[in-house]
Amino acid sequence: MAHPLIYLNSKYASYISGAVIFVDYGLTAEVEAGLRPGMLGDSFDDMIHPKQG
Repeated sequence: MAHPLIYLNSKYASYISGAVIFVDYGLTAEVEAGLRPGMLGDSFDDMIHPKQG
């Protein structure tokens, strides 16, 4: 994580607007591909479209 922080503090990143950058190191992709269980036991799709009943 040091390299991005050093870059963001440099003059070369002066155009960065302050937008939130989400970093999950590929966890969401691994959960969706079925390679790893979700942290809450649910897939991302289950969180968006909850099961009824």
